[in-house]
Amino acid sequence: MKLITAFRLGRVSNLPTIFSNVLVGSLLTGQALNLGLFFILLLALSLVYTGGMFLNDAFDVDYDRVNQPNRPICQGEVKRKEVFVLGFILITLANFLIALYASNLYVVLAMFILSLLVVFYNWYHKSNSWSAYVMAICRALIYIVSGLMMSDVWTIEQSYVAVVLALWVIGLTSFAKGLVLRNYIFFLFISISLLFVYTIDINPIILLSIMMVVVMLVFWHLNQYQKYERGITSLLIADISLLDTWVVLCISMEAYAFFTLSAFGLTRYLQKYISGD
Repeated sequence: MKLITAFRLGRVSNLPTIFSNVLVGSLLTGQALNLGLFFILLLALSLVYTGGMFLNDAFDVDYDRVNQPNRPICQGEVKRKEVFVLGFILITLANFLIALYASNLYVVLAMFILSLLVVFYNWYHKSNSWSAYVMAICRALIYIVSGLMMSDVWTIEQSYVAVVLALWVIGLTSFAKGLVLRNYIFFLFISISLLFVYTIDINPIILLSIMMVVVMLVFWHLNQYQKYERGITSLLIADISLLDTWVVLCISMEAYAFFTLSAFGLTRYLQKYISGD
């Protein structure tokens, strides 16, 4: 398999959003960032994501032949069986890495549940109406796996932020699946509202600045939607790193905001060359 084919199958342009999720999940523990474990998490969760994207194409090949015939399997660039095998190998390697370096069984269990849900989503997402919720749980589990890898203790604050991320992903996944725009706006509104509450409680001094930025971003997204309509799905995925940036600023970890903002910028840059949806 050619490297560019693997990149397209794995939709690697979206990987920076996984990186920012891992960072926030780690920082929310309140522990000093363990760089060794952080890089293990980056690798393991990137493998899960990429393996899941491989399985997505393998399971969806019949649909893609009609609706997205430019996908690698449909173009004959790689065999479906090979993609299945590689997808499961990547996910297995990810679980092995976490099990090897885990300090507790909770993180091993969380990683295993994440892997099962990734496989389940890709197998069954075209024929059910609640697949967006499964995808949302998968993203929230990135926070959970990262947090449990760094600390044995799980807090209400971590759960709160994981719910915020999940709501965001429900909205964008619903939009990506072609559901009505109001579904996306509804979940986006709830997610942003909860973030404002979180900001008031944790770091109210940045509230005005955050409000100004959010208003500008809303107008920018409306402009992009009017220009491209459904073509902004990739932008909505990249927005996950902006949400992570907001959380980083709330917990007074401003130095790490450069990382999460860079993840957003890198995602948008890579999406010019490799489709993110």
